[in-house]
Amino acid sequence: MKLRELLIAATVALATVVGAGTANAVSVLDDWNLNLGIVNGTAVGATVFNGLANATDIDHTNVVGFATIQQTVVGGSALNQPFAESGLLQFATYTKEGAALSTNFNIGNAGGLYLSFTGLTGTLNGDSTITFNTPSGAIGLFLDSDGDGNPLTGDVLTLATYEIIAPSGGSDLNFFGGTAANATVDVTLRQLTGIDGLFTDTSGNDLELPFVLHLVNVDSLLDPNFNPNPDNSGVIGGNGTSIIHVQNNGQYNLAVPEPGTLGLLGGGLLFMGWFWRRQKRQA
Repeated sequence: MKLRELLIAATVALATVVGAGTANAVSVLDDWNLNLGIVNGTAVGATVFNGLANATDIDHTNVVGFATIQQTVVGGSALNQPFAESGLLQFATYTKEGAALSTNFNIGNAGGLYLSFTGLTGTLNGDSTITFNTPSGAIGLFLDSDGDGNPLTGDVLTLATYEIIAPSGGSDLNFFGGTAANATVDVTLRQLTGIDGLFTDTSGNDLELPFVLHLVNVDSLLDPNFNPNPDNSGVIGGNGTSIIHVQNNGQYNLAVPEPGTLGLLGGGLLFMGWFWRRQKRQA
């Protein structure tokens, strides 16, 4: 087998293991920490971020926000057609492990702490479920100075960036006709970059990449602040783009592949290392 073929085979194998771990063998973490205090004293533009405190012993964070969806309509139907989605999820509060009440994040003089996503794409399936394209769009965790939820304005500190991976999708979501009361969206994220020590486990150990997954699970409802919603003025003669505004409310969790899956992934990484060393010696 040629070098290129071996490399492709190994890469596909690794992707398969990660996908299998995400879909079928994931354990949600308890007692993790979001150490916002490590950015105190960081200067961005005219702002020096100060007064932030660590959030510890987290079971999950509670997120609220909104999204705008551009849904393609063909022949009067959005089923089996693509969509693009952008929005934000504010980190509102977090619930400690074993606690009944939620705790507010202490973000000091920062205006907001939020997950922003732009250009996520996918398909509204024939059964009114959705499937996201993986990867697609841009996703980041931000602190900002003005609290407007827009990472393109004010002084903004990027805490982490992510990519969307499988499985990511939703149920009971007919964007063109409006979302049902029990519509849900479940997104799996893999962290790409981040500030060292931002996420740690209960013992204070850094949660290393790429073994930690970030899970976003929200209920999605039509936003009553927009009228009409959906806005189908862009659909002419049954064809065009419908604009839908939704409100999201849910949770953000951390998870890891279970031990068996980690072993497979680790074995794949070891194989890749051996393979490259072998090729280098033969060069």
